[in-house]
Amino acid sequence: MFAHEMYNAVKSFTIKLNLLSHQVEEGNLIHFPVLKSVAVDLRLNKKYSRQLHALKNEFERRFSDFKTLEKELKLVTPSFSFDCAKAPNDCQMELIDMQCNLTLKETFLNVGPKGFFGGLSEDNFLYLKDFVKKMMVLFGSTYICEQMFSTMSITESKHRSQLTDENLQSVLRIPVAWNLNSKLF
Repeated sequence: MFAHEMYNAVKSFTIKLNLLSHQVEEGNLIHFPVLKSVAVDLRLNKKYSRQLHALKNEFERRFSDFKTLEKELKLVTPSFSFDCAKAPNDCQMELIDMQCNLTLKETFLNVGPKGFFGGLSEDNFLYLKDFVKKMMVLFGSTYICEQMFSTMSITESKHRSQLTDENLQSVLRIPVAWNLNSKLF
């Protein structure tokens, strides 16, 4: 899953939690069929609503980094409706060229962001393509994280107990950089 897809999922879930909190507080249990089937005391509705609201707040707190990246993440998916003035300066002219190209717009609709940006010409869209690559691999994959921890475990075996933090960083940088530099598009 790419960063912009994660952002969409987090935003959607937060809005759903807010809706559920308000509905439960009002006694509307349409999305909770088990609770709807039993008589629930109004005080419990308020308690459940507070818990849902607290969950929403905690979720927003844990994923607050998305708020700082929201503008950049939006550029990756709805690129043809994105306000060019809000794009990074080096991408603005390329974004205008892309938005004015009807063939590219049709391609975007047919293949989605990954296939679309991968197929863009680096001659015409170098900065935009680089920006999108960075945004798509923003968080990396779970696989890369797991691979890094495996490498670290092997490297930090009892045979290498004298390994310094600086040396460990250098040893880990090689496999992680290799995975991140593998062709995304």
